[in-house]
Amino acid sequence: MAMSVGGGGEERPMSDINTTPLVDVMLVLLIIFLIAVPVAIQTVEKLKVPILKSEETQDKVENLLLAVVSTDAAGRSPRQPGYEGSSPTGECRVYFNNVTPVDNNELYK
Repeated sequence: MAMSVGGGGEERPMSDINTTPLVDVMLVLLIIFLIAVPVAIQTVEKLKVPILKSEETQDKVENLLLAVVSTDAAGRSPRQPGYEGSSPTGECRVYFNNVTPVDNNELYK
């Protein structure tokens, strides 16, 4: 380890890092974790995770797709040419199976 004894004119910043405080903090943290982990393990009760069986629904054979699309300021959808991205002044359109536009009243039924 180098030591500067003053004198001599030009002062430069020292590039050595004092690692003693870092080592002290790491040792204290190690001791805290060595004590805390066994205590935490003993106080946690055994967890009972519910086992659920998932089953496919048999009432619908086809896959349903509900898409929500936001239009741009000119009212164009993303698939239309000249679409400029969604806009706060655009409207929100809902499509059923990507084909049929759905009205808001139909969604409440």
